[in-house]
Order: sequence, then structure tokens, then C-alpha cells
Amino acid sequence: MGDEVHEVKEKVHAVYLYRLLTLIGTAIVRNLIDDRCSDTPLTTLLARERKVIKNLRAARIITKVQFDLLYLKRGIPPTTADFDLTLAICLLRSLKHFGLKPMYTPQPGDTSLEADLCRLRMYRNELAHSFSFLTAGIQEQEFNDKWIDIEGVCSQKYNNVQLESFN
Repeated sequence: MGDEVHEVKEKVHAVYLYRLLTLIGTAIVRNLIDDRCSDTPLTTLLARERKVIKNLRAARIITKVQFDLLYLKRGIPPTTADFDLTLAICLLRSLKHFGLKPMYTPQPGDTSLEADLCRLRMYRNELAHSFSFLTAGIQEQEFNDKWIDIEGVCSQKYNNVQLESFN
């Protein structure tokens, strides 16, 4: 019985990390885009950067669904509320307007915006593309290390998001 409880706890750890990334991480990245677009309407920015975005689509970096969110044909302007974490980070890293380095590998102790975005993207990809986290879960020490790292990106630097009730 103890092993089953331990296995369930490890699966819960994986779900907590995924929810932290998709709920809190996504909101923070959307807020970053909104803040950096405060002087330029999003539709204007997307029109100006259309060639870059078309290249991202051609290279299959963004999906057709993501591309269509940016350029809806029904006359409804896009908002960052429609962006998932992957699309939001891709836009921040790829569009010249934001002035970030497109390819960046964070070093330990690096708390730059590029490093933080890379960490969010890296953890999101690790969880989203790994089926082992669903079956095996995440051990407590690994969970704690990743939680602290992600929480550092989310709460200390950008939003002062309170995560105690989520943990």
C-alpha cells in the first residue's frame, strides 16, 4: 500500500509542475507581451512582423492553429489571452519588437529574461513531451528543485505570484 501512495504522490508532483507552468507561467509570459506592446497595438505588431511569423510557420515552429490565432479572418483582433505558453514564448523570442536573443541557453545563476523564458520553455517541453511523467511521475527531490526554479521565474521577478496554496 505504501508504494502505491508513493507512486500517486510522484504523479501528483508532475501534474503540479505542469499546472504551474501552464497557468502561472503562461499568464506571466502573456503579461510580458502586453507590457512590451503597451505603445503598439498587437495587431500592428503582428502585421509588421508577418514575414517573420510566416517563416516560423513554414519552419513548423508554430502550428497552423497558432498562426490562425494571430491572423483571424473574421475581423476579431487577436489578444494575448488566446496564446498558449509555447506561442507566447516563441513570439517573445522571435519578434524583433521585443529585442530578445532568439536562441539562448541559460547558465546556472542567470536570471535574465532570456534565461527565464528558456527555463519555462524547457520545463514545459520536458513535461509536455515526456510520457514518463504520466506513468512514473516525478520524485520529490526533482519536484522540489524544479518547483523552486519555476517559482523563482514566476514569483520573484515578474509578478510576485503567491504560490503557497498551489504547492
